[in-house]
Amino acid sequence: MSRLHILQTSDSLQRALPCIAPGDTLIFFPEALAASASDTPRHDVIQYRLDDGSGKSSTLPSIDYSRFVSLCSEHSHCLSW
Repeated sequence: MSRLHILQTSDSLQRALPCIAPGDTLIFFPEALAASASDTPRHDVIQYRLDDGSGKSSTLPSIDYSRFVSLCSEHSHCLSW
């Protein structure tokens, strides 16, 4: 069963890495995305970035708050980092 990892802070990705498995979904909040070494998508997980309205470009698909809430309800396990 896949999990949803909500990455909110600058050290979120480093803390979450040991728990991320193939098929999991990652959502990067702006601070977490800015602090990540690279926003190049991994091929074994689904990745999104929460749109903060800044217009910054990224290789990750952008989602709005409504889609974020939908993803939370679609996953039985949501982990916030």
